[in-house]
Amino acid sequence: MGGKTILVVDDKKAIREIIGEILKKDSYEYILCESGERALQHIGNINLLMTDFNMPGMNGAELAKKAKQRDSKLPVIIITSAPWDLPANHSADVVIEKPFKVERLREAIAKLLEGGFYG
Repeated sequence: MGGKTILVVDDKKAIREIIGEILKKDSYEYILCESGERALQHIGNINLLMTDFNMPGMNGAELAKKAKQRDSKLPVIIITSAPWDLPANHSADVVIEKPFKVERLREAIAKLLEGGFYG
């Protein structure tokens, strides 16, 4: 389970910290970022990107696209309360709707890090 680094991007500090605590309990390394712009500096040094969709500046779909351009095999999870707002051509491997169950998040992370398809 552990030994992998996950980048968590959300403009809301409380959300970042809650997800960080979940990852910590599961023995993952993690990096917390408040913006897509800041998150880009970590692409290439992580095993999974988890981002909120609705953020000021660069949204999660834009971040996912830029991240995949830099590392095409990087698994990406977009978390959103408005999945209908996501562009049809988003680059996420998994979209998780808020509010989400912790077990759903854990399952998606585990399957993506194992390299398995998640649907």
